[in-house]
Amino acid sequence: MRTQPQRALLMALSLSAFLDALPARAATPRSVTVQGTLRNGGGGVDGVYGMSIHFYRSKSDSEPVYTAVDPAVAVVGGVFNVTVGGTPGVPAGVFTDGGAAWVGVSVAGEPELPRSPVAAVPYAHHALSAGSLSCTGCVGVTALDATWLDTVVTTADLAPYALTAALAPVAFSGDYDELVGRPTLPTLGATCPAGQAVVGLAADGALTCAPFASTAGGQLRIPTATTAPSTCDGANLGAMWTSATALWVCNGAEWFAIPLQSYGSSARPGTSCLDIRQNLASAKDGTYYIVSTAGVTPVYCDMTTDGGGWTLVSYGYRAAAGGSDVYYFPNAAQGTWDPAARSGRAAIDATAILATATSLVLTVSNGGAAVTGNLLNYGLAYRWPKAPTYSGFSLPAGDTTCIDVAVTELKSGSSFTAKTFRDRPQVSCSNHKGSTPYERQFIGFNSVTCYGACGSDPVTSNGMVVWYGDGYDPTTSGGLNDPERAGSFGFWVR
Repeated sequence: MRTQPQRALLMALSLSAFLDALPARAATPRSVTVQGTLRNGGGGVDGVYGMSIHFYRSKSDSEPVYTAVDPAVAVVGGVFNVTVGGTPGVPAGVFTDGGAAWVGVSVAGEPELPRSPVAAVPYAHHALSAGSLSCTGCVGVTALDATWLDTVVTTADLAPYALTAALAPVAFSGDYDELVGRPTLPTLGATCPAGQAVVGLAADGALTCAPFASTAGGQLRIPTATTAPSTCDGANLGAMWTSATALWVCNGAEWFAIPLQSYGSSARPGTSCLDIRQNLASAKDGTYYIVSTAGVTPVYCDMTTDGGGWTLVSYGYRAAAGGSDVYYFPNAAQGTWDPAARSGRAAIDATAILATATSLVLTVSNGGAAVTGNLLNYGLAYRWPKAPTYSGFSLPAGDTTCIDVAVTELKSGSSFTAKTFRDRPQVSCSNHKGSTPYERQFIGFNSVTCYGACGSDPVTSNGMVVWYGDGYDPTTSGGLNDPERAGSFGFWVR
């Protein structure tokens, strides 16, 4: 390495400097590139030299504000480049206002070569200190020179956009009456007649009005009609009218009816007495309407016994004492209620109800000769659960297996075992004991097989039967308690 160039070296020194383009912050590195040439009598020199680079405030200052030493600077053809700063970098204050403005270089310990002024680029270091600047309103209007705008835009350039006419008064007042050329609205300010509401606005400002609802007598009265007074569409969303049976509301696509009649009425029928009982907590015993295969049909409902919801499907009565009378539980065919007849059946197809029912009740009454009103004026009431495999009513002969079923007497709460077919409706032969003093022998079925398990008299009817026979003592628990054995019965399903 060369360390002793000739004293006759001439230094042609030029400086350039740059700062990293990183945001101003304490950790930002600061570096300055110093470039120069070394020559002797023979021209540019080559080699590696140690150099000291000094920065001064003025050309004549004896003490530098910053010094950097590089022990090995490569010189090629007389040209060298030195990066001053490195890590941690040139202190930020070196090139701020009043900072270094001159640079001097010493080569290989020789006296400092003539100083050269620092180019403007290193003063970019000062931008790194601007991050701490806090200045609001520190530059006033008097400090600005607006004449430079003349080189950017002229008055002629702005002429097409200049406002030369005065604004109309309405621009400041917003008063409709100050508009020029305003439209003529002869009916502006009019109101709808009493009892009508705005449904539209005409081009001349007139209101389109239509009846909304009457408030006569302090009551809100929705318009009434027998058919929809208008088409239900998006324009009529929310419109309402009433009929005798419902309040109709337009949902934007169709008229939606809100029933105004009680559940179980002819206008709002149920599906069974149990359905009506579940949807009408105030339901009492009496006649209601259900939807059956025959349409909307009246039925008699027991809304009291064992929780209520029982539909009467058949009845019979014995008008006088003596003799052995047999009453048939009708098949699925519909019938009519006729209290003057000895037996009757509901005007419904009992098949549909029995197919979904879970139990059946038999009521036996001794309160009168005819069936009038609810048959709950009873001496006895028995309930059967639905047979395990039963799914219909009046089935053709099928499984003839005779099974035991539990029967509950609702009047007393006692229970006994009865016989029935496995797949038959769950009204069965029950404890027929011949001449024994019991009156629980009033139920039979159309099966010699099953009936034989209950008694010796064959039953050939096409349906279930109830009979009252002579010669029995009606004084035991569960009897009819009627010496003449005059009474009535009813079959109810739920």
